[in-house]
Order: sequence, then structure tokens, then C-alpha cells
Amino acid sequence: NNKFTFLSYGFFDDLSTKTHSFKAKEYKMTKSFILNKITSVQPGTRRVIPLAGIGGNDYIILETIKSTDQGVAFLLNVAGKRIYHAGDLNWWVWEEDTKQQFNNMSALFKRAIERINGRDIYLAFAPLDPRQGKHYKLGIEYLLNATHVDHVVPMHFWGQPELIDKYEDERQTKELSTKVVKLGTSGESIEV
Repeated sequence: NNKFTFLSYGFFDDLSTKTHSFKAKEYKMTKSFILNKITSVQPGTRRVIPLAGIGGNDYIILETIKSTDQGVAFLLNVAGKRIYHAGDLNWWVWEEDTKQQFNNMSALFKRAIERINGRDIYLAFAPLDPRQGKHYKLGIEYLLNATHVDHVVPMHFWGQPELIDKYEDERQTKELSTKVVKLGTSGESIEV
């Protein structure tokens, strides 16, 4: 029985003792992959990770994508299903940005998402950040239009789960079949 923890960047304030004790207590077989310059897994990496007993496959295919902020996003192919975790890869634009800043970030984000354009993704985790004001949903909307996502889990909502409800009311991708999965508390789990 394989269990893995993937960390999209290695800021030590995020790598708390809580994370390490959780792994040690709950998942003695957990293997950790810190996906940034601390290890050999760099943005743009494609790696095959050997497994035993997951859905008849004997590997995970891991692809990394350079973030527009820190670290990497990753795309995992496990037992024929793709899981995308944005980490801090997002269309990070702010209401006070100049036109040049907006254009630069837009180009960076779109170039990063080109790596997964047109792919079928079973489960995606993507930022929905209230600090961005009117731009809070740009990244998640672009992702959903560029790929086919069955389930999307908004994250980075800064303890404001009502932002997910607002997004569902305002989303421009309603015609897509993507199901928005709402998590409200830290540590909550889902089954999809």
C-alpha cells in the first residue's frame, strides 16, 4: 500500500512539524517528494515513480510545471487518472497592477497552462484567491477552459469558503461538466 506526499515548494514555515508528525503517525509508508530546487525534481520534469498495487498499474507519472509564484505545479497520472495540483501556479494579477504587470503575468500563466492544454484531468486543485479582488477567478476559469476537468477543488481561499459559493454563482464555465467540490475547513477530506 503506497502513500505519497507531494510538496510543491520547500518553504520551511510550510513544512511544519505537524506535517512531519502526520506523515510519521498516520502513514508510515509515506514517501515524500519535495518538488523544487531542494531536490532534483525541477520545473519541466517528467518522472516515473514505481509503485505496487495501485489499480493494477505499477507506476505514477509525475510532470512538473514552473509556478508563476514559488515552486511548481504538478500533474500526476495514477492508474489512468490525472490529478493536477496548481500549488502556487495561478494568474496572479491584482487590481492595482499596471497594464504591463497584468500583461506579463498573463503571458507567464498562459504559457505555463499550455503544458496541459487539452488534457483530461479527473481531479484538479486550483487557486481561488479573494485577495485578487475582481480577478479572483481568472486562473481557475482559464484552467477549466484549457483542459477537461471532471472535479475541481478551489484552494487558497483564505478561510473564506463562501468565496466558492460566489464563484459558483458567477462562473463563466457553467456550461462545462466540471463539478466544483467545496472544502470548508483545513484537513477536511473528500471522496470523488
